[in-house]
Amino acid sequence: MVSSGASLVRMAALASLFGSSFLFMKIALGSFSPAQITLLRLVLGAAVLVGVCAVRRITLPREPRLWLVVAGAALFANTLPFTLFAVAGQTVDVGLSGVLNATTPLWALALAVAVGRRRRVTGWNVLGVLLGFVGVVLLLAPWQQGEVHLLGAALCLAAAVSYAVGYIYVERFLSGRGLAPAGLACMQLIAGSGLAIVAMPFFGTQPIEPALGPVLAILVLGVLGTGVAFVLNHRLIADEGGAAASTVGYLLPLVSVLLGVVLLDERLAAFQWAGMAVILLGVALTRHRGRQEQGTVRQAAAVAAGTALTAGTAVAAGAALDASPEYDATPGAAPTQAARPTSADAATGTATAVQPDTAAQPLRAEPAQPESRVADRQHTPC
Repeated sequence: MVSSGASLVRMAALASLFGSSFLFMKIALGSFSPAQITLLRLVLGAAVLVGVCAVRRITLPREPRLWLVVAGAALFANTLPFTLFAVAGQTVDVGLSGVLNATTPLWALALAVAVGRRRRVTGWNVLGVLLGFVGVVLLLAPWQQGEVHLLGAALCLAAAVSYAVGYIYVERFLSGRGLAPAGLACMQLIAGSGLAIVAMPFFGTQPIEPALGPVLAILVLGVLGTGVAFVLNHRLIADEGGAAASTVGYLLPLVSVLLGVVLLDERLAAFQWAGMAVILLGVALTRHRGRQEQGTVRQAAAVAAGTALTAGTAVAAGAALDASPEYDATPGAAPTQAARPTSADAATGTATAVQPDTAAQPLRAEPAQPESRVADRQHTPC
C-alpha cells in the first residue's frame, strides 16, 4: 500500500513515462531510423546517469571482464529490445506495443523454468502462463485478416523475450557482486550505447530529417524515460518497497492504449480488450506465491525491480521475481541468496543485490555477508 501522496505522484509519473515510450518512439520515427532512435535514447539516458554518479561520487570500475559481462546485459535488456520495439512501431499501434510488452513476465517465468533457474512452480503460475498466451492469441486475432500486422507484433514479442533473457542473464552473472545500482545502470547504458554505435554502419545510415516533434520525442525518451525514471523509481523503492514499484507495470499497457486512442485515434476491438485483460490476469497469476513464500516477497521485489526501467517497462519487475531461482525455497532449507538485497533499482536495467548508494561509495563495494539470506530473488525495465 502506498503511504504518501508524493509516492502516488511518482507512481503516476513512472507509469506515464513507461506507457508513453511507445508513443514517443512512433513520433521519433518521423525523422530517425529505429537504430538511430536506440542510439540516441541510450546516449541521453547514459548522460543522465553519468551525472547521477558524479553527484553521488560513484566511481565506475575499469575491469574489462566486468564491462564485457555488462555489455551482454545491455544487449538483451536495452539495445536489442529498444531496436525491436522501434522497428515494430513502424507497423504496430502504440497501444498494442504496450500490451505485448506486458507479456515479459510470462516469458521470464517460462525461460527460468526451462533453464533451471527456478525450480518451484505453483499451479497458479502454470495457469497464469497459459492464460497469458491465450490472451496474446486473442489480442493478435490471426483469424481477423488485416486487423494486426503480425510481423510487427512478432517483433514486439521478440523484444519481450529479449527482456526476459536479460533478467535471467543479469541474475546469473551480475547478482551478488556488491555493485551500486546507479553505477551499474550507468555502465549498462554506456555499454548499450557502444553496441548501438557498432550497429550504426549496418542499420543506421538513413539520412536524418530533423523536425521539432521527433527531436522532442527523442529527448523525452532518453532524458526522462530512460534517465530520470531511474531516479524516480529508486526513490519509490526506497519509500514504498519494490512491490509498489512493480505495480507500475500493470498501469503501463493501460497508459499506452489510452494514449493511442486519444492522440492517434487507434482502436481496439472488443476481443482485443479481452485479450489485454487476460494477459494482465495471467501476469498476476505468474506472481502468485505459496503462503510460506509471501513474507519474503516484499524484500525480494526491491531486487526484482532491476532490469525493468531502463528497458522502459515496469511490469518487468514482476518478471524478475518470476525468473528468480531463489523463489523455489523449500521450507526449512537454506536460502541461496548470494548477497543481502538492501536496496535495488527498477530503473537500472539490472537486477542485482546491492548496498544502497551513498556519497563517496565506489561501485565495486565489498558484498555484504549474508547474515540472514532471503529465500526470494529478477528488472524492469522500459
